Amino acid sequence: MDISYNGQWGYHPLVISLHNTREPLFIVNRSGNVASHHDCAPWVDKSLDLVGSCFQKVQLRGDTDFGLTNHFDRWDRQCTFIFCMDAMPNLKKLAGQINPSDDRKRCANQMIHFYRGRSDHENDIDQLKNGVKALDPASDTLLSNWALMTIASLAWDLRAWFGLLLSYRPLGLSVVRMEFKRFLNTFMRIPCLIVRTGRRICYRIVGYNDKLAHVVKFSDRMKSFGFT
Repeated sequence: MDISYNGQWGYHPLVISLHNTREPLFIVNRSGNVASHHDCAPWVDKSLDLVGSCFQKVQLRGDTDFGLTNHFDRWDRQCTFIFCMDAMPNLKKLAGQINPSDDRKRCANQMIHFYRGRSDHENDIDQLKNGVKALDPASDTLLSNWALMTIASLAWDLRAWFGLLLSYRPLGLSVVRMEFKRFLNTFMRIPCLIVRTGRRICYRIVGYNDKLAHVVKFSDRMKSFGFT
């Protein structure tokens, strides 16, 4: 634990997430005094290796601090990428000399729309911090808090997996983009009476809504995909 840029003691986690499902691919705990891009390149490489075999096209997106030019050539062979860069005169001149191939040619509005999608990542970090409390340090040791971050982030992943496995696709896609608190209140916190009758335990659900049918069918849905 160390002093961060705002003068507070804490950590500076690195979060690399999958935009499609908003799942964190890697969460790396780091000292509070390091820069945003500190030791990020090896974890970006691991992320590209992880998703490269699952998708035909991979795009890498980040802010100015992650524009590490000494890694661009290697990343260019694995994916397309865009990093926000400060508009310095020499960079603007170099950008004007680039002649992109047809498959990478985008108008300015398309580039801006693609980059603004990074706001989802900022929202994910907020949910990991304030939703599932994965980024709240519980002790003063680096590794123990790293383990906590990894374990607690699985609750955020559960929301995504639940949405992806729902048979009703419009609802499933909305769950993937749902805040964690709303997910808990809609699908997890279901009022229920537990009644012991003879040799059985009965669960009597109190109050019905249109989402409950999907919760009841979810276990069968998981079994159909091989989960037990």
